[in-house]
Amino acid sequence: MSKDDRPPSFRDRVRSGLRLGGLVLALLCIRSSVAAPYRVPTASMEPTIIAGDRIYVNKLAYDLKLPFLGVSLLRLGEPARGEVVLFQPPGEEGIPYVKRVIGVPGDRISMEAGRLKINGVMLPLEGLADRAPLDEASDHPKRKQLFRESLGEISHLVAQDLLALRLREFPELEIPADNYFVMGDNRDNSADSRVFGFVPRDAFLGRASIVYASVRWDENGFQIFWDRFFKRLG
Repeated sequence: MSKDDRPPSFRDRVRSGLRLGGLVLALLCIRSSVAAPYRVPTASMEPTIIAGDRIYVNKLAYDLKLPFLGVSLLRLGEPARGEVVLFQPPGEEGIPYVKRVIGVPGDRISMEAGRLKINGVMLPLEGLADRAPLDEASDHPKRKQLFRESLGEISHLVAQDLLALRLREFPELEIPADNYFVMGDNRDNSADSRVFGFVPRDAFLGRASIVYASVRWDENGFQIFWDRFFKRLG
């Protein structure tokens, strides 16, 4: 029997197990602190992100965190107005939320008749006749109005429901230090800062940058939205 034909020794098996374990641990550390995939289960960010989208989250966008414990070791950046973010909502545990940052610390923010006002300036909100971005939406697309909203240099789509008015108004609020105001792009079907209040800085898990896949299973059956693969988020 040649050397290559001999069964692996106990020491060889231990070494192989350690190498495999080290690889698994490294991958888990990357997922915990560097980057991770996330499946969006709800329609609160439609039409920007539809239910069933799989998004890539950059966990190094704002902090370098201790793997598994989530303790921040170093601040690398701050959430900016207009960015799409992943965070743990105040007072809740479990599945994190994905929303858009609308207000940053020190901002004064209010909403009047469905239009946002930040620091005394009403945000541009342009009505759109092209309904194509709603074609793949799951949340009653036929009764939605589509708009383009400008948050500084970031321009993005928002949807408003013709039959829903309950979240269209709130009085002026001043965002305290180390807190943020977030909202869903599907403005009338989103549990966001209008419901749970400001989001603390340490609740942010990362910035969503791209849709890498889009697959949905609902009353319409199994659907793959090929045109959404590798769509950049902004």
